[in-house]
Amino acid sequence: MNNYHTHTFRCSHAFGSEEDMVKKAIAEGYETLGFSEHVPLPFLRWHLIRALPFAIRGFWSTLSWTKAFLFNGPGMRMPYKEKKEHLSTLQTLKKQYENEINIKIGFECEYLKEYLDYYRSMLESKEVDYLILGHHYRKFTVSKRYYARPNISIKEIEMYVKEAKIALKTGLFSYFAHPDLYMNGYLKWDEEVERLTEELCLAAKENHVPLELNGGGIRRQTVLINDRECYPYPNIFFWEVASRVGNDVIIGMDAHHPSHLNKEDYQKLEAFAAKLNLNLITTLD
Repeated sequence: MNNYHTHTFRCSHAFGSEEDMVKKAIAEGYETLGFSEHVPLPFLRWHLIRALPFAIRGFWSTLSWTKAFLFNGPGMRMPYKEKKEHLSTLQTLKKQYENEINIKIGFECEYLKEYLDYYRSMLESKEVDYLILGHHYRKFTVSKRYYARPNISIKEIEMYVKEAKIALKTGLFSYFAHPDLYMNGYLKWDEEVERLTEELCLAAKENHVPLELNGGGIRRQTVLINDRECYPYPNIFFWEVASRVGNDVIIGMDAHHPSHLNKEDYQKLEAFAAKLNLNLITTLD
């Protein structure tokens, strides 16, 4: 088993240290554990100031914006000042456990145009081994722009697909995390969402970017979509399209707690992939 999608307490909405995650992965029999904390962003407060007009449109959005601004990151991502300590800790663990597990270092990133050079610099300097695309927000990282929020519109999904297609062309991302995230808030399957899903899957295939079957989704309750009980994500309607298109697919546990690295959930995702005849790959090497 290999997993490249792991978070820690540093993002303020996960639990467990870097070493807690490593120990659990070893106990469960993982060969590779990749850390992909939500990317810490330099000049985050300036980014948030630009987002303020969107944040003040609701109470919870304003509250989350205020928390992020005051603490320079929480609860979506680690403060930028912790980046050096996080990377140093992972390098230490990489050496300490080198005979037991292969540790990879990465970040999960939104498509944010103003940060693309920053992402590229981390790869070119070998500061990280890889980056994954986890596109949660439209342009500004505030909850009113969250692509998994309830009752998302088809126009918002169109924007998600448009931005994701640009991101896929950059060559910066090793794979696309929870590409079906929008199905968490769009609880129906119609011609429009199928068309957009196919467009997204084709773009990923054309740019040789695997799509992720996400473990975070199967830890949620199932829902009824078109009289069919299924997970919001990994969403069976989305993945039937991916199977038809012929996308490469990789499992990502999206672990926010050591217990999320359990073998049972990994095997559920393997079975999901086998049922739909998905082209499952197991490594980014």
